[in-house]
Amino acid sequence: MRILICKNCGKKFSPKNRNYKQKCCNKSCGQRLAVKLGHKPKLFKKDKPSWNKGLKISGMSNKKHSKETKEKMRLAHQGEKSYLWKGGVTSENQLLRKSSKFKEWRKKVFERDNWTCQKCGRRTKIGIRITLHPHHIKPLAKYPRLVYKVDNGITLCKECHLKEHKHKF
Repeated sequence: MRILICKNCGKKFSPKNRNYKQKCCNKSCGQRLAVKLGHKPKLFKKDKPSWNKGLKISGMSNKKHSKETKEKMRLAHQGEKSYLWKGGVTSENQLLRKSSKFKEWRKKVFERDNWTCQKCGRRTKIGIRITLHPHHIKPLAKYPRLVYKVDNGITLCKECHLKEHKHKF
């Protein structure tokens, strides 16, 4: 590998490309050398506008869609018409956990237990964040009627919740 000396600062450097006859160690050093030699550095010209100044890229520039148009666009890409549609593969479990009823149940369980893990007693403090999980005492699969019963829920931290499910297998 060849070692060269920078014409501007005098530092030793190895050129990035063997065929390239590099005079300076980096671009900024090369620009400083160009200024010393009386050449103008390659910068944007102040009196000349950029190449795309004033060009209208789309017909909607400086315009807004009406509420009716926005609603039509939303409906045109909803459900089966969406490019993200996978044929309705969302599981019942996911639909349940994303429902507003489940979120309300979860909140009530946490409030009843004072946002504290009922196994180890940990709770979030300044500098220590504990992730809480709502846990069904009687399994959801066996007792679907008790899904939203607050008495069937208990607040557990992430670690205790994992331990709880490992004991059952």
